[in-house]
Amino acid sequence: MKKTIILIVIAMLISLASPRLMAQEAIKTINIKSAKFENNKIEIEIDTNEAYQNLELDYKIDNHKWLSEDFDNLITLEYKEKTRKYVHSFKEEIKFSKSLEIRIRPIINAKKGDFSNVIIFNYILNAKNYDSWAADFIHKADTLGLVTESMREDMMASATRLEFIESLIKALEYKKTIKDFEKEEVNDTKSIAVKKAYKLNLLTYNKDKTFGPDRKITREEVAVILDKLSSIIKVEDKFENKLKYDDASKWALSAIDSVIKKGMLLGDTKQRFNPKKNMTRQEVLVTVLRLIEI
Repeated sequence: MKKTIILIVIAMLISLASPRLMAQEAIKTINIKSAKFENNKIEIEIDTNEAYQNLELDYKIDNHKWLSEDFDNLITLEYKEKTRKYVHSFKEEIKFSKSLEIRIRPIINAKKGDFSNVIIFNYILNAKNYDSWAADFIHKADTLGLVTESMREDMMASATRLEFIESLIKALEYKKTIKDFEKEEVNDTKSIAVKKAYKLNLLTYNKDKTFGPDRKITREEVAVILDKLSSIIKVEDKFENKLKYDDASKWALSAIDSVIKKGMLLGDTKQRFNPKKNMTRQEVLVTVLRLIEI
């Protein structure tokens, strides 16, 4: 009789413990087996064949906080039975300059499990032939949409007038949209950016109304354009002009002096401005980035 009672008590204890053990088993940590981030869509494969109805996605961009540090409820992933993967398409574009980190957690009976392993998507620089000092600038410019497609193949190559104007206008419109440019007429390019530059009087029409989009742009030409721009965005003098530019064209002298004092263009290590030198694509991006920071 005593043996029977002991067996019954043990059985009762087991029956009481089982749901707890099952719950612990149910919310065990799930790990990410593989993941893909493409076209603003995340696709995740987990390390088990079991399908979870409620998996939450947590993420952080660059050195910012995890989403879970600010919000209790995270993104619910959708399970695709055909591929056995969990997916989510972000409504707003996810932009990152260094990395996107993701992790997941299951929710069973309203109880949240632990977070999984972390998967990191590192930003890959989509450009070729650039100096090491320019990498971070190109990286930042690309995340802001300032890099034109023609630039990517060779960042050390001389920039064209079209490449400079398109990057410049993109930088300007990072803060304010340029309107009412449709009536501007340019006979040798259909670039909207060029029309916007004429609208702002950054460029001056010649008698043929041609722009010369494929011609390489010199530093003194850039100086003239930036000098005109400085009066629009109200850039003040900040520095003393100590650079040499005896070989500059007369029409560019005052503009060169102005942009040097405003810090819009810099000289080389020998204190030379090099007015006749073509500006490289990577130099263009460094220059237009300064405008955003002004």
